[in-house]
Amino acid sequence: MKMEYKLLNSNNGVIMTRTPELIGDMLYISFTGAPDKATAIFERSDGESAYRALSDGLCGIESDWLDGSMKVTVAVLDGSVRAQRWFCEGFYARHIKECGGVLVYPDDMDMQKKIAELQEDVSDLAAANRELSDKYAELETKLTKLLEGYDII
Repeated sequence: MKMEYKLLNSNNGVIMTRTPELIGDMLYISFTGAPDKATAIFERSDGESAYRALSDGLCGIESDWLDGSMKVTVAVLDGSVRAQRWFCEGFYARHIKECGGVLVYPDDMDMQKKIAELQEDVSDLAAANRELSDKYAELETKLTKLLEGYDII
C-alpha cells in the first residue's frame, strides 16, 4: 500500500488516500510538497518514535512497528533553530491476526474539532477580507479625488 500525504502551506499535512487498506510487510508513504532532506517522524501512542529519511518524498515503515494511533510529522532536521515542520493528520494501524496483516486507515476521531477550526479560520479570513476591501475602497476614493485635482492627459 502507498499512503499519500499532501503538505500544505499552513504547516499541516493531510492524507489524500482515505480508503482503509490491509498491508503486509511495509507501509510506503509519499509526502507531496516535501523539501529535500526532509524526515518523516512517526510516533505511536505509547511514545515510541521512528524516523525515516524521505527520498523523493517517499519513505517506508515496517508494518510490525505500527500499532494503534500514529502521529506523523515531517521536518527538515538540519540543525537550524527554526526547523521547518509539518504536523500531519494521524492514522490508525490495527493488527488483524486472521489475515496476517495490518489494517491502516485515517484517524478521523478528531474530525469535528478540525471542522470547527476550519470554520473559525474561514470566519477570520472573511473578516480580514472585509477590512482590506474597505481600506481599498477608501484608498480608491482618495486617489480619485487626488487625481481630479490634476489635469492628467
